[in-house]
Amino acid sequence: MKYAKALAIVVVIALVYLTRPIWHPLFMLVYTNPAIAESIIIAYLVSAIFCYFYKPPYVFVLGEKTKRVKKIDETERKNRGKSRLLPSPVIFIMAFFLIVFVLLPLQSLYTSLYLSHHLHYQHISELPEVNPSVVRIVPKVVGDKYAMDALQFPRYQIDRGAIVFVNGTPYWGYGLIPDGLVNMFVLKDKGAIYVDMSAFGKRTKIVEKEMSVGEGMYITDNYLWRIYSRKYTVDCEKPYFVPRNTSLYIAVPLIGYQLHFRFPTFYTTPYWAGTALIASNGSITILSPSQAERCPILRGQKLFPAELARQYVDSFNYAHGILNVIFYHKDQFEIADVPGQNNQQPFLVATKQGLKWIIACEPYGQSYGIYRIYVVDARTGSILVYQPPSTKALIGPVRAVDYVKQAMPKVDWQTMRAVEPIPVVVNGTLYWQVRVIPSDASGIAYVAMVNAENPNDVIVLRSCAGVKVFLEKGEGFNITSISFSKVNEKEVAYYLLIKKNGIVVRKIPVYANESVEVMPASS
Repeated sequence: MKYAKALAIVVVIALVYLTRPIWHPLFMLVYTNPAIAESIIIAYLVSAIFCYFYKPPYVFVLGEKTKRVKKIDETERKNRGKSRLLPSPVIFIMAFFLIVFVLLPLQSLYTSLYLSHHLHYQHISELPEVNPSVVRIVPKVVGDKYAMDALQFPRYQIDRGAIVFVNGTPYWGYGLIPDGLVNMFVLKDKGAIYVDMSAFGKRTKIVEKEMSVGEGMYITDNYLWRIYSRKYTVDCEKPYFVPRNTSLYIAVPLIGYQLHFRFPTFYTTPYWAGTALIASNGSITILSPSQAERCPILRGQKLFPAELARQYVDSFNYAHGILNVIFYHKDQFEIADVPGQNNQQPFLVATKQGLKWIIACEPYGQSYGIYRIYVVDARTGSILVYQPPSTKALIGPVRAVDYVKQAMPKVDWQTMRAVEPIPVVVNGTLYWQVRVIPSDASGIAYVAMVNAENPNDVIVLRSCAGVKVFLEKGEGFNITSISFSKVNEKEVAYYLLIKKNGIVVRKIPVYANESVEVMPASS
């Protein structure tokens, strides 16, 4: 009997080990929140000690309908005193919830506090200029729509999508994954759909390649099963499909954790643990951060996890301590997310200094100006911070969307919406590049450039060529800037457009009581 129990334990341990990817979420819940395990241990000790030293003369006995009290005689009391040290379930549960209620918030605060004191960043006086050769026009929600419209394979669906660079051009990349429970067991990933981000219209291409290991497949063919079988103590960020020559790869950023202690609890801090690169034949290569940077397949791609970049930036709120975050709010900020957006910060921006995660922050409270802009290198994770002079009074992305709506009063904003205000710097000037799209995300109406320092001037661009010229020179657009204080569209009879090389470079409003006359310069 003794050997049978031992054998059963060994079998159970072996089964748990072999199926360990299934238990990964539960394991990581405890691993990344050591306060839970700490609370279990402390609660066990408290309840066991309580039961050992406290031997009540009465116990409650559950009857059919009511509780009744049964007196313990002296013999039973002695037997209880000689019994093994066992915890009371009621005391254990009460102690656990009381302790975890205290330790879990402290653990979260300690994580942010540690990051704010140990992350290195550098102050910069100017933001990096946008790379005009990399034009980003299509927002995520429109890319999703274009990809779904291009889907022509029964039994397949698209995944969540991510930015991928193909020959230097940005694309929204969507994996073709099985659709339906049965298909997830019997089908393989079929490849990926790519939506060109640099075009106003729908421009897609499909790369067909069967993936032996990938996303949306069950059970052991799933990429998470394969990665967690090899590297268990990490979390995986959203994967993205990288085409190279005739091959297709899946890149998965990995997030690891370091354990720390500060009275009275343990806590963990996240870090970039590298990238898992999955080939179409199912082979997986776990790359360290330095190896990922040198990997030719990942050349020109983002590497540093976006979620980690956002968490790092948010942790700087704790630079002056926990009490400051709770009470005083000195130098505290809020990440300036626009409500109701499909794609939130950080935004990936191609600059002349490389790919950057850009995170704009507003001052704490009811304010919509720019307090700081954090620039996180999308390949190395190095952090830069730009804090504009207060005299500049730069507006943030939330107000930029409002100015776009104000610039176009004739637009029906019940059927249109402004999305993805991405920061770009042109000739030293910060602009918010806002896309205006139909509510059903069926296309792109135009791109509005809002000057962060002088938001009354909104530049509207209706072509890829116009956007590219503007990013190169800061001028050359299809509709010139409209100043709210000078132009009342309701009173304008028509506009006089001045073109240069086919591009409208100036727009002059003509009112009902005005006329136009053209004369030679020599006169």
